[in-house]
Formats: sequence, C-alpha cells, structure tokens
Amino acid sequence: MPFALLVAFGLSLLATPLENVVSRRYESEADWMALQATRDPGAGREAFRSFTRIDLAQPNPPEWSYVLLDTHPTVIQRIAMTDELGRLGARTSARSQAGS
Repeated sequence: MPFALLVAFGLSLLATPLENVVSRRYESEADWMALQATRDPGAGREAFRSFTRIDLAQPNPPEWSYVLLDTHPTVIQRIAMTDELGRLGARTSARSQAGS
C-alpha cells in the first residue's frame, strides 16, 4: 500500500506542470475575452498592475515557480496582452479612417 501511494504521489507531481499549462491557457483566454469585451486596454493594464500591489503577485516569477506552481499567466504576460490589444485597436482605427 505505501508503494502504491508513493507511485500515485509521483504521478500527480509529474502531472502538475501539464495541469498548470492547461489552466494558464484557459486563464489567458478569459483575460483576452475580458479585454475584448471592455475595449479598454488602459484599464486592463492598471487592473493587472494592481495585482502586484494588492495581491502581492510577482510580475515575473522565477521559471521553476511559474512551471510548477502558477496556474495563471504572469502580470508581465497579462500586460503584454493589453499592449497587443492596443496595437490591434490602433491598426483597426487606422484602417477604418483610411477607408473613410
């Protein structure tokens, strides 16, 4: 019985990084959908920055911590997402103005 528990624990430990990858993917998708719904990258950026002040989240955690423990994207990744939305919005605005 102890050996079976040890094996189960070992397999669970090995599966944790994969589970975290899946979780981070879902969380990134949720963040992207929220940013698209609000169309306010500035507010999103400030919300993500507040995570470092309020939740004391590390903006860019060590790689081992990110892989083994983190189930959400880093603050830096989330802020980069708001920047990307801002760039996409600027391109869309420029195209619509050029077409007018």
